[in-house]
Amino acid sequence: MISNIHEQRRQTKLASPIEGVTPKRLLIVAKTRIKNGFCVMGYNDLENKFYRPIYGEDCSWPWSTGFQIGKIYDFLTMAENPAAETSLPHRTEDILVSGYCTVTQAREQTMLSNRYRHFCEIAKTTVREIFSPATLQGYNNFIEEGQDCASVGLLRIHNSRLEFVSVLEKTRIMLKDEDEIEYSLPWKSTGGEGISGIQSVDDAQLVPVVPREDYDHVFVLIGLARGWRGEEKTKGNFEFDVPRCYLMALSIL
Repeated sequence: MISNIHEQRRQTKLASPIEGVTPKRLLIVAKTRIKNGFCVMGYNDLENKFYRPIYGEDCSWPWSTGFQIGKIYDFLTMAENPAAETSLPHRTEDILVSGYCTVTQAREQTMLSNRYRHFCEIAKTTVREIFSPATLQGYNNFIEEGQDCASVGLLRIHNSRLEFVSVLEKTRIMLKDEDEIEYSLPWKSTGGEGISGIQSVDDAQLVPVVPREDYDHVFVLIGLARGWRGEEKTKGNFEFDVPRCYLMALSIL
């Protein structure tokens, strides 16, 4: 089925719900650029869980797909946790889909009321908690591919513990969690890694997706990049024996 999707990727279109198949309703909370298109992260209110709908062999969506952060879509799922298609830890949140359809604005509003409380229930106060039981390595900035853990999660943090900085014209988010560990994460929101000009939470929170009830804290969505083996030193010989999944900041919610 993957090959059929791959053939259609340049002409992605809205799909109609399939009788007997319950679509996965997702609020788009992050959208990041990758090599051949972009990746989106969605949140399901009923399950209080994040999902990454994937489409195509390289898990990306074509540039022409018009997903908007803060909008809700019904994704026509083909499989949950498609073990044959993706590696851990991303397999934990990956769902293979064949298409999507939009949800009307009136129906969107009915999903907002309990979202702040639900976010508080699943948010962590330390980065290590998000990716437990995997161990952060390097400068606490990657885990090795194959770990059975989450590939994305929420960090609830006080505003005073984070700031945005520009490094070589690329934005990074600096934060210190309740373990008193400092992190420097690339900011990978909709503008891609080259986005600049962000200086505050207000700049970053382009589309609020949850009613704010505590203006001293924010939710930072932190995810893992797909496994990277480093540079190819000689043919078939890469820098890292085990691919590394690097931490990145996906959005402020």
